[in-house]
Amino acid sequence: MFVVFDLTMLNGEDLRDRPLAERRERLFDLLSTPHPEGIVFSEAIEGNPGDLLEQACAFGLEGVVSKLLDSPYRSGRVKAKCIKSDEFVVIGYEPGGSYGGLGSLLLATAEDGKLAYIGGVGTGFNSESALPLKAKLDAIQTGSSPIPGLKNKNAVWTRPAIIVEVKFRGWTEDDQLRHPSFKRVREDRSPSPARPLRRYRSTHLRTVRGQTPAACATACGVCPLSICLTIRSRPCRVSRAFL
Repeated sequence: MFVVFDLTMLNGEDLRDRPLAERRERLFDLLSTPHPEGIVFSEAIEGNPGDLLEQACAFGLEGVVSKLLDSPYRSGRVKAKCIKSDEFVVIGYEPGGSYGGLGSLLLATAEDGKLAYIGGVGTGFNSESALPLKAKLDAIQTGSSPIPGLKNKNAVWTRPAIIVEVKFRGWTEDDQLRHPSFKRVREDRSPSPARPLRRYRSTHLRTVRGQTPAACATACGVCPLSICLTIRSRPCRVSRAFL
């Protein structure tokens, strides 16, 4: 499936100085009859940018891409990214060559009353935050991982006694944090094994194979920013939004 959203050249005519609205209209006409197999026109969603970004983040999307409808073609785009923040328990660290030897923190959260490993964070530190944090971790070292079966030959394991706040973009398919960045230690918080796991992973961005258009529309209905696309007998897909 190839999704197109702009047209810069048509039959030798340079369209880059034409407004985006006109370029997209000509692209739509080009794809209308007959519709090429496997090529999809990316629908636009109009509305308040702040509201759209809020909805995109709420449904686990990475953000929204936007361009002005009256703008000529220019390389690049405006992308408003969703930055999430949550608290996780530190279960150890990997040594590094800076900040007094703190390379990255190993993190976990509670899932069904047990700790679940969700990856590490190695950015966002500075000398002011890393040095005292490493000292605290060294004081609570243990000989094995707090999570049975979790192996890491470079890890220095600790008791799950320190909570940190981390910014991140989302979750990977194997339940690891995407693009995490350390924010701060939560001195006012203590770990709770019963704390529920709050994942912001998107479950509605999926392919709905072999479904009728009506069934596809129902699947798309789980996210107001999604657009349901059906091309002849090809799989019905839920697409990302384009502004």
